[in-house]
Amino acid sequence: MMPRREILHISPHPDDEAVGAPATLLALRDKGFEVTNIVTSLGAPADRDRRRAEVLEAGRIGDFRVKILDDVIAGAPADYEAAVTAAILTASSRAPVILVSPSPHDKHPRHEAVGRATAAAAKKLGAEAA
Repeated sequence: MMPRREILHISPHPDDEAVGAPATLLALRDKGFEVTNIVTSLGAPADRDRRRAEVLEAGRIGDFRVKILDDVIAGAPADYEAAVTAAILTASSRAPVILVSPSPHDKHPRHEAVGRATAAAAKKLGAEAA
């Protein structure tokens, strides 16, 4: 029996799975990987219901699982990076996993924070952060 192969895509914004790596995620899904999009923010409070619906619909269309980090979204900005790292570790504890995220050297503050959080999670998982 082949072990489950899982991709965790960590999105600083609800549309990042469709902007950052859509062809790669879809190709891996077609090769049998299970793709989970972890959404770490939903934008301005007035937009969150609409953005939540959009990301859930995108997941349905792409056949990705979607995990929205409501606790992180509602939490203090200073705690964002640590909370994203913890969420990645929790989500990846059940199978070998490939992590996909923005670079920690991106010019957008949320992208950089998610990149740093993903690198920290990869290091804790025993992988090299690339």
